[in-house]
Amino acid sequence: MRLHLHLTSSCNLRCSYCFTPPAYSEPMSEAVAFRALDLGWREAQGPLSVVFTGGEPLLAKGLIQSIVHRGREMAQQGGPKIAFRVVTNGLLLDEPFLTWAAAQGVRFGMSYDGVQAAQDAHRLLPDRTSSWALVQWRLRQLLHGDRRAAVLLTLTPQTVGHLERSVAELLRAGARYLVVTPSLADAWGEAALEVLGQQLEGVARRYLERARKGKAFYFSPFELHCTQTDPENPRCIYHYPPLEVGVDVLAVDPAGFVFPGSVFVAKGPASRWCLGDVFGGISERLRRQISAEARAFAQRDELPIRGLSATRCASLRWISVGSFDALGEAALAYDAVHLPIADRVRASMLEEGLRPLSPEGEFPLEEQLSIAGPF
Repeated sequence: MRLHLHLTSSCNLRCSYCFTPPAYSEPMSEAVAFRALDLGWREAQGPLSVVFTGGEPLLAKGLIQSIVHRGREMAQQGGPKIAFRVVTNGLLLDEPFLTWAAAQGVRFGMSYDGVQAAQDAHRLLPDRTSSWALVQWRLRQLLHGDRRAAVLLTLTPQTVGHLERSVAELLRAGARYLVVTPSLADAWGEAALEVLGQQLEGVARRYLERARKGKAFYFSPFELHCTQTDPENPRCIYHYPPLEVGVDVLAVDPAGFVFPGSVFVAKGPASRWCLGDVFGGISERLRRQISAEARAFAQRDELPIRGLSATRCASLRWISVGSFDALGEAALAYDAVHLPIADRVRASMLEEGLRPLSPEGEFPLEEQLSIAGPF
């Protein structure tokens, strides 16, 4: 299970595509956090991955440390294994916290869109000035100490033209795990889709070249697509376990209200997406209903795209069109461009007997659960 703890709604960036935009509220209390951890502990049928998010979770460093300490105590009593990951914009990373995190085995996912033109297109400071120089320095500091940190890039029609160069610069900086998520709330016109194809072809060439040299890097969505198209092949498949909203994923807001995933938190406790709270419990009926809605659509035989793709990801469908049971044009268009490229990458990997950078070799399952995305 993946448990997202939204420690605060406050943030020190103003990202134009954020699905949980900054808002003033009281940060999560230790009482709420511990009850949320207890909830995840009870609900997990296997390993538990706790993801600290927000807002900006590093505004609550002390609470993160308390939760991790509590989790380590719980793990010593038996039960599910627990892993912790911080999803951060990086502005508040510092040496003392990184040293503590390394000692505790806490991993990071850093939201960073790449070269300055990409970062500054959407990820600005509150005064609308550039965040790039501040974040780039902290990213290099993070990667110097943890080569297994993931870099989370959001791709938009405005930034897609910078993707190949951003990947190249991140690899030079020492990044090895790159997770790309398209912004499907945007309109992807023909020109942007053409650029997307060109950029992904360039990334694919680099991906294969490095794999041939034994320097493979992880690049979502290539691996996630391969997982679903040929889950039995151990040579070039990343066996990422599929997660169902509301069943394998839960999110808790700062007040303790529980949702079937992070993308629903902004809808608030009065919405149909609120499953309950950490003190009173969650509605199993509503939980099953939401999960069934998401699962039923993804299993339709007539869907034009197979595999773990934008059209089959419940959270991405919901972001795109506000519903589980409809296909957004942006998701369909994105899949139509990137999946054939992923197919060719997979075919080349199999034909040449190349091995990817498999998280299975570096991470226990409880940590793998938090790599692939922010939802």
